[in-house]
Amino acid sequence: MEKVWWVHISRIIKQYFISLIVAWGMLYAYGKPSLTFGVFVGELIGAVCIFIMGNRMLKSIDFSPDAAVFTMKIGWIIRLFLILGCLAAVIQISVSLFWAVVTGFFLAEVIMLANAVYWILKKNSDKQK
Repeated sequence: MEKVWWVHISRIIKQYFISLIVAWGMLYAYGKPSLTFGVFVGELIGAVCIFIMGNRMLKSIDFSPDAAVFTMKIGWIIRLFLILGCLAAVIQISVSLFWAVVTGFFLAEVIMLANAVYWILKKNSDKQK
């Protein structure tokens, strides 16, 4: 089981780096390759938020419903402060870097959502065979 998860995680990390290279190429074409760091930070924040949420969900399986709701609320607050703190720090530097971080954040979400859809479709097609 551990090896299967490592395959999925390594695939997602590769997709993050490929998207970062594509973002660098697009930003280089527009003459602003320095904003690639903002996209990277946004992807990192997005990935951390997703993995914190997944970890909270796995931990809440063993709890009672009230305790599970409480831990999910705590996780939501932690992720909210992480996102707002990073975005507040970035907006102090420059507005264009802020938008690069926001783009990277949502790019991470899209990559994770696309992988989730792929795994669900693949699992359903394996069951039908």
